[in-house]
Amino acid sequence: MFENQITVLLGHNGAGKTTTMSMLTGMITPTEGTAIVNGHDIRTNMSQVRDSLGLCPQHNILFDELTVAEHIRFFSKLKGLNKKEIDEEINTYVDLLQLEPKRNARSKTLSGGMKRKLSVAIAMCGRSKIVMLDEPTAGMDPAARRALWDMIVKQKKDRTILLSTHFMDEADLLGDRIAIMAGGQLQCCGSSFFLKKKYGAGYHLIMDKRQDCVVSQVTDLLKVYIPNIKVATNIGSELTYILAEDQAVVFEEMLAALESKSKSLGVNSYGISLTTMQEVFMNVGADHGQEEINNRKIVTNGSMINNVNITSASFVNGFTLWRYQFVAMLMKKFRVTQRNWMLLLIQNLIPIIFIPIIFIVSAMIICRMMQFGVDLPRIDSTLDPFTDPITTITRDSEDNTYYIDSTLDPFTDPITTITRDSEDNTYYVQYRNILERENREIMNFLTESMTNNMLNQTTQYTSRVRMRYIIGASFSGNNITSWFNNEPLHSPPIALQYSMNAILQSHTTDDHFIHHQ
Repeated sequence: MFENQITVLLGHNGAGKTTTMSMLTGMITPTEGTAIVNGHDIRTNMSQVRDSLGLCPQHNILFDELTVAEHIRFFSKLKGLNKKEIDEEINTYVDLLQLEPKRNARSKTLSGGMKRKLSVAIAMCGRSKIVMLDEPTAGMDPAARRALWDMIVKQKKDRTILLSTHFMDEADLLGDRIAIMAGGQLQCCGSSFFLKKKYGAGYHLIMDKRQDCVVSQVTDLLKVYIPNIKVATNIGSELTYILAEDQAVVFEEMLAALESKSKSLGVNSYGISLTTMQEVFMNVGADHGQEEINNRKIVTNGSMINNVNITSASFVNGFTLWRYQFVAMLMKKFRVTQRNWMLLLIQNLIPIIFIPIIFIVSAMIICRMMQFGVDLPRIDSTLDPFTDPITTITRDSEDNTYYIDSTLDPFTDPITTITRDSEDNTYYVQYRNILERENREIMNFLTESMTNNMLNQTTQYTSRVRMRYIIGASFSGNNITSWFNNEPLHSPPIALQYSMNAILQSHTTDDHFIHHQ
C-alpha cells in the first residue's frame, strides 16, 4: 500500500478482511509472518505503529453519553493534538460529514448511518497517517454513502487508507488499488482496469429483442465476424453475448451489420459494455467460496479474545494509577454535571433555603421545651394597648386565686354603661362613685334592659361601641351583672374588678378596694 492512495480490500464473508485489519492494528497477534507499517514491525513495534494509526471497526464503538464533537475531541486529544488543532479537526469533520445539526447530540440519539460517519471521523481525526476503514458505509443510504465517498477521497492526501467493502461500485470508484481475498489469502491486487483486463471476460453485447426474434439468426450474423461467439444469457427480452477483448478490432464492422439488419432480426436495441468489478470478484473467488463456507469457524463466548496482543501493554500502579483514576472520575462528573445543571442547582438551592428554616424551627422548639414549667411574667390587665375600647364583664368567683392588673387606665376615653332598677341601689351608687373618682365617662341607661340599650347603641354607633364601650354593669337588687366587650384582651377581669370593688366598698369604706394582678 502506498501513501496518497486508497487500497480497497474485497472478499466474501469470512475471507479474512476484518482479521487482516485486526492484525495490522495489533488487536490480534499474527500466527506467522509480519507487516511493516510506516517502517515499524507490527510484531515488535506496535506502539510506534499506533502513533499514526486510525481505525474504523466493523461495529460502532462509541460512548453513548458523549456528543459528536466530544468524540472527535476525545480521540484527537489521545492522538496528541493541542486545543486549537482539536477545534479545527472538529469543525473540519463535522462539515465534511454533514453532521453540523448533530454536533452537540449524544451518540445514542444518532441513526445508524450517522454513527458510521462518526466512526470514520474518529479514524481520520488527529491527522492519522494510516487509516483503516472496515466496511465504513455499511447500513448507509445512497446519499450518505456518496457524501462519505467524497470525504474519503478529499482526505486521502498524505494518508495511506485501507478500506474493506461489499459494494463493488464503491471499490471501483474509490480504489486506486483493489486487493481481493479468498480463503484467508490474497488472490490478486491491482488497479481496477488491470483486474478487469486480467480476470474479466471481455465485453458484453446486450440486446433488447422482440418476441419474433430468432436467436439462431442473430448468432449466425455475429459468427461471420467472431466465429467462436456463443450466447451467454437469453432471459426474457434480454439477449447477451460475451466478446473477447482481443476481437475489439471487428466490433465496428459487426455492429454496423447488426444495425442494418436489426429490424429483420427482431432486435429493438443493443449496447456494449466492459466487464464489471462484480464479474472480476466472482471469477477470482469462485474456487474458494464454497470451501470457505464449509470451513468457516464460529467464534463464541469471546474465544478469540485470547489472541489479543497485550504483550506490549504497560501497566501503571501506585500514585500514578490513583491520579489517573481520580482525573477520569472528575472529568466524568464534570461532563454529567454540565449536561444536568438543573440538578446541580436544585442540590445547592434546597440546602441553602431549608437549612436556615430547620435551624430556626429547631431553636424555637428547644426554647419552648426549656421554658416548660417556668412561671410566666405578670401581665397587667389594662386598657393601654387599645384605642377607645368598649368592654363587657362576666361574674367570676370570689375565691379566685389568680391576680391580674385590671383597670381602665390603659384605654382611651372608655365609656362604662350602667343600668339599675332604682336610684338608691347601694351597689349602683358605689359603682358610680368609683367611676367618678377615676373621672370615667359614664353612659347611664335609665330605661329598658342593658341588652336593648346596647343593641340600639350598636345600630347607631357601631364603630363607637366597638372601640370605646369596654365594660358595663346591670344592678337588680343584690344582683350585679357585669358586661364586657369580647374583642379587647383581658376585658373580663377588668369588669369583674369594678363590680367586686362596688360590693366591697358598699360594706366597708372607700379606702378599701380589690386590685387584681
